[in-house]
Amino acid sequence: LVGNEQDKKKAQQMTEQSRSSNYSHNETGVFGGTRWRLTDWSPKGGNEDFRGKTFDFGRDGWVKTTTTHKDGRVTTDSENYRVVGNTLIVNRGDYLVNYKFNLQGNTLTVDTANHRAVLVRI
Repeated sequence: LVGNEQDKKKAQQMTEQSRSSNYSHNETGVFGGTRWRLTDWSPKGGNEDFRGKTFDFGRDGWVKTTTTHKDGRVTTDSENYRVVGNTLIVNRGDYLVNYKFNLQGNTLTVDTANHRAVLVRI
């Protein structure tokens, strides 16, 4: 619980700092400058309403998610991210998600209590 609160505080600080054009992010780990496509999505309850997703991890600590919905609409979202050990921490304002990850070559598996996803580097 304490660690999660510390992560939330750090994430809020990162969001505030990244609004400055002089901010340089150094916690992007192996993801900075990479692009991934979702190949397997396994929610642990319910269904999702999309056809596909791609994730562009910037070297600046921002990840841009492009979603193609079942109805053909395409939307993009941006979130802060950082890497600590084998945890990918993603946040935007009012939420923070810790993804345990396993990277093997060009295949990335992420897992939370709510879902598991497999992505390939593109």
